Amino acid sequence: MHAAKPLFDYPKYWAECFGPAPFLPMSREEMDQLGWDSCDIIIVTGDAYVDHPSFGMAIIGRLLESQGFRVGIIAQPDWQSKDDFMKLGEPNLFFGVAAGNMDSMINRYTADKKIRSDDAYTPGGLAGKRPDRASLVYSQRCKEAYKHVPIVLGGIEASLRRIAQYDYWSNEVRRSVLIDATRKADFPPLSLPKKEFMVRAKELWEELGLPKLEPQQPWHGYLMGYWPEELSQEADLAARSEHEKVWQRLEKTRVEVGEGDTMKTMRARWGKTHSGRSV
Repeated sequence: MHAAKPLFDYPKYWAECFGPAPFLPMSREEMDQLGWDSCDIIIVTGDAYVDHPSFGMAIIGRLLESQGFRVGIIAQPDWQSKDDFMKLGEPNLFFGVAAGNMDSMINRYTADKKIRSDDAYTPGGLAGKRPDRASLVYSQRCKEAYKHVPIVLGGIEASLRRIAQYDYWSNEVRRSVLIDATRKADFPPLSLPKKEFMVRAKELWEELGLPKLEPQQPWHGYLMGYWPEELSQEADLAARSEHEKVWQRLEKTRVEVGEGDTMKTMRARWGKTHSGRSV
């Protein structure tokens, strides 16, 4: 079995040749303005699209664009049908699905389980612009629109539910989002534990005499490209609960931002490792 080609090893062609787009398109008309006949990647998000680093999908979209991918945004689609999920056409590579900057249940309900009257990530603060458990609903609609197009599911809602968890809203333990969401998504949420951790967890399970496990792929994380050694070291420290040492390492990465600084000048002071660390 051949190893997957790292994402950023593909040849650059769009942003490399023409520079960054003034905006990431949200309609066919905006795609026409940019001269695009299709999008390589379409990001579906429960937040409004604001081209600013406080919005996660804008950061991800611009990062992918910097590597030459044409990225479109479908923000807060009408989830009652597949129509909104088809307005940019079929993506050449995949749909990227995320509920938004906040978990959709926390975004929509108060601690008293009452519906909130506003939404900080919606124009005008309007509430009700995203469904409950948006990650699942959006994945379903993407598959309904283009069944054969892969889905990459991520974001805080998916990543925090990657294991069985107590669900406050239904007052029950819900199974991992991997079971429900990845029936419709082709890649599981981000940050699955390393194989070593999962193997050890399986051993502990068996030592306790619990029912036999038959893991199905993917059941552990794996590298999809270059992973800096310092991140592995910090993960090992965190696994041993040595959080103070992690903090001490991260403290060294702080960069003072001065007037006239740009990302390029800050990066130069940050260090030249892939992660921007100089440890």
